[in-house]
Amino acid sequence: MAPLNPPVKIKAIDTGNSSQVPLYVAADRGYFTAEGLDVELVRETNVSTAVQMVATNQVGFQASNPDPVVFNALDRGIDLRLLASSTVNRPADRAAVFMIRQDLIDSGKYKSPADLKGMNVAQVGVYSLFFIDKVLAKGNLTLDDVKLTQLPAPDIMTAFSNKGMDPAG
Repeated sequence: MAPLNPPVKIKAIDTGNSSQVPLYVAADRGYFTAEGLDVELVRETNVSTAVQMVATNQVGFQASNPDPVVFNALDRGIDLRLLASSTVNRPADRAAVFMIRQDLIDSGKYKSPADLKGMNVAQVGVYSLFFIDKVLAKGNLTLDDVKLTQLPAPDIMTAFSNKGMDPAG
């Protein structure tokens, strides 16, 4: 099948998250161009803003984690479509990560999840609370035992470097 001619311009949300790897691979390998698509990546890390941009036709699509913002929009009748999964996790996969700064481990300040009490935890999005809660439960802690700070995934390594965050989930 021949590519679309003239090419169709489409904007897509770029969150910088690893869930968008298929989008980056397709762009880097020229798959979009081969189909006649001129894809422009629009940087946006706020899910609420990104969903609004899709709903108001400012962008054509976004790859999103299962975030309450998406489900709330659908529940309100906003014209969004769930198209496909960009990742597939097998039962043995570890789809989520919980990171601790190395200096906290080296100093002995962190030995187990119980040591997270009072720490400043970087939270990537609302969906990450589920995973953070699971880690805290291993130390008999709850979300009330830590300070949560929402931080876009691309900023976590900088926050670790300047010790602005302790763990991140």
